[in-house]
Amino acid sequence: MIPTDIEKAYIAGFFDGEGSFGIAPNLNQVMIEVTNTNEDILTWMCTFFEFGKYSRSKQLRSKQTHRIYISGSVEARIFIESIGPYIRVKKEQVEIIREFLNTIPLEWRGHKVSDEVMLQRAILKGRISKLNQRGDRNDD
Repeated sequence: MIPTDIEKAYIAGFFDGEGSFGIAPNLNQVMIEVTNTNEDILTWMCTFFEFGKYSRSKQLRSKQTHRIYISGSVEARIFIESIGPYIRVKKEQVEIIREFLNTIPLEWRGHKVSDEVMLQRAILKGRISKLNQRGDRNDD
């Protein structure tokens, strides 16, 4: 099922408030996830993209939490291109993820990553980690 522009905007808004965008410690993949107590909304989102790993997370107080996790570069590209134009709060994180994905060849398997690309990825990871910190991010 292909989401409409309105549905993409809704999903983007949901991710602006509840989602997170990051880069794995090994610098080889992105991490996109959203956790929420409403199972229905997360399974609804999964139906549009037909990818993402769905799981039940820990019990939070009296409510069960649920999670969607996207880590594959192909899936991440599709997701970012779909919701990217509608993201507002996490626009900078989306741009960093987009830049990171550009360092991953479409045919990834078996390719050695140069030291230059690994350095670029490490810098991008640092930038997104700083943006993802809670509180005042302007303290240097």
